[in-house]
Amino acid sequence: MSELRQRKFARTRLALAGALSNALAQQTLPEISVKALCREAEVSEATFFNYFPSKQELMEARLPRDCRPFISCLHTPPGPAPVVPD
Repeated sequence: MSELRQRKFARTRLALAGALSNALAQQTLPEISVKALCREAEVSEATFFNYFPSKQELMEARLPRDCRPFISCLHTPPGPAPVVPD
């Protein structure tokens, strides 16, 4: 990949990450649309999906590598509440 192409790739990823950060300040991830992220980042939806298969993948890309294994915990439904004796 040429240097120019690498810079464009990095700028696009940063623009999408920035758009997600801005949106998360006002909404939850499920409430945010890919279309709105793309509008703010000034890229097409097709471009978004060339970079990330989903909003979740974009969210994970923003996290430090050592935090990524914990993401699955956020999407696993909690088990039954423990019974506390009286």
